[in-house]
Amino acid sequence: MNFNTLLSYRDRTRLTDRIILSGGLALFLFVLIDPEDAFNLPIAATFITTVVLTVLLQRFPRGATTAYVCLVGLITWQPSFQTEVTALWPIVFVGVLATGGHKRLAWITSAITWYLVSTSPSTMEFLPIDLVSSLILAFLLAASVLVGSTIERVKTQQRNLKAEVEKRRDLMTRALHDSVATKLTSIILRSETLALHPHLDPQTHESLSYIADEARAAIGDVRSLLETMKSESMISLPTSQETLEQQIIATIKLFKSHKLKVRFHNSLPRPVRRAKLPNGMQNVFAELASNILKYSDPASAIDLSAEWSGDSLLIRFSNVVAAKQSPSYLTTGLGLKGIEDLIRNFGGTCTRKLNNNLWITEIEISKKSLVMPQSG
Repeated sequence: MNFNTLLSYRDRTRLTDRIILSGGLALFLFVLIDPEDAFNLPIAATFITTVVLTVLLQRFPRGATTAYVCLVGLITWQPSFQTEVTALWPIVFVGVLATGGHKRLAWITSAITWYLVSTSPSTMEFLPIDLVSSLILAFLLAASVLVGSTIERVKTQQRNLKAEVEKRRDLMTRALHDSVATKLTSIILRSETLALHPHLDPQTHESLSYIADEARAAIGDVRSLLETMKSESMISLPTSQETLEQQIIATIKLFKSHKLKVRFHNSLPRPVRRAKLPNGMQNVFAELASNILKYSDPASAIDLSAEWSGDSLLIRFSNVVAAKQSPSYLTTGLGLKGIEDLIRNFGGTCTRKLNNNLWITEIEISKKSLVMPQSG
């Protein structure tokens, strides 16, 4: 099996680009560092090869190291190929090698290159020529390996810590999902069992059915939330899976399950009814419905209207305030401030006003916040 079959076309392309880029960068640096030898072909070729082999360490640590040791040996036999940069480059090379996690190979390479640089085999001098320079070089090589090993160890610890956090997060989210799903399933079964009781009035039966439907929807919401928590590529808020029509119907069912009358005035075209709102708008409907249920007169009817102007969607709730509730208490609006902030984030507005004894809430959402269905 030859070298080309070991690499895919994409890998070979990336490798070629990396070699060309590092070679060009090495030539540019060489001209800046040593302009006098810029036109000395052997010296320039040696320096460029040194930089290219250093770049290839990440992909081919053993092969690049072997080639570099051979290159250092060639330089010691041909001192005319050597410059100050190539003489000190082993310090950089072993540091990069150790940073890549090849600590043992870095120590071996340090020992071999130290011996080759400190001696002069071409003149038959096989012992260090300058003891002080040799000791300084040995110290720098050892320091480079130690620093590279420390960096690699810290990176490994960070990777392990991140993996442990991810593992614990997955376990916690799975446990949360199982716990919530179990409790909601129990609510569904109990509600459906009670709904089968023959002596229940129709409104109570409808309320129990609504509780079961809401519990099923809650299970889906929890599952979607956990999937979102697992995903780290979420840039913007996702789109709600429910259409505008489905959310309005769910709100009406909630009112009716509490024995409130609802008058719905719908003038929306079909594409708008099938449009999807930004995720979080279902919380707006739920919070508004909760406030209306708290403070409405049980004997009154709730007027809900939906209008489309071509550029924006207008939804209006109006209900009679119960006499036992103070209008000033309504103005504090538990959660209503959060609703206004949420709608504002979607480029819409939310206004509330009290006209005599009639509480009116209007929500206006711009067209750009809606996700219209695909035609056809």
